[in-house]
Amino acid sequence: ETDNIGGYQIKGGVGYNISETLNAFVNAGYVSKVPIFDAVINDRDGTVATDPENEKFTSFEGGLVYTSMGGRFMATLNGYYTTWTDRTLSIGVVQEDGSEGFVFVTGMAQNHKGIELEGEWRPIDEIGINFAGSVNDWVYTKNVSGTYKDYENPDSEVDYNYYVKDLKVGDAPQTQLVLGATLYPFKGFRFQLLSKYYADYFADWDPFTRTADDEGQVWEVPAFNVFDLHASYQL
Repeated sequence: ETDNIGGYQIKGGVGYNISETLNAFVNAGYVSKVPIFDAVINDRDGTVATDPENEKFTSFEGGLVYTSMGGRFMATLNGYYTTWTDRTLSIGVVQEDGSEGFVFVTGMAQNHKGIELEGEWRPIDEIGINFAGSVNDWVYTKNVSGTYKDYENPDSEVDYNYYVKDLKVGDAPQTQLVLGATLYPFKGFRFQLLSKYYADYFADWDPFTRTADDEGQVWEVPAFNVFDLHASYQL
């Protein structure tokens, strides 16, 4: 499939019924897409990145779907492996002297892989036990270059090398565990309490702390729990 602005995608998948209760599936895909505008155009002064390449994604996924007890128990287990190359970023930065600017980064590459599990058990019609979890490994796979531009002096440009290889991808927990219960007291009403455990949660990297090699891993947020309470009524 090809779009009208220079991108294309090739995707395919297959499923197989192993038994009445167990299904298997495999998916694969290759996507080439233009970067989003926020990555190549700076909103503050309209500066545009120079000749950004299409971003490329290669993904593989496979898993099992198990259903039993007349549909009262359902669980899905899958594993995935994804590479993301030639990513373009626009990062706003504030220098130690208070001056502001932004960095255009090109050629970013990441590798994402992991295992995911989710499901629900309905012992009776009015109660559902929910569970989910994922263990992931998301990492930058190469060092990149970027151009810094100062807002006060937009005509000046300084090129930097950013040493991000082997850094963990930040801003999302890479280990997640969820356990909860859902009540269905009457038709249309749903009440749910979830306990979520997050770990392996790394900070985003700051461009001006990665201009030298051997800077070490970025800061890791301590593991923590979050409780979510949901209630809804469908009209």
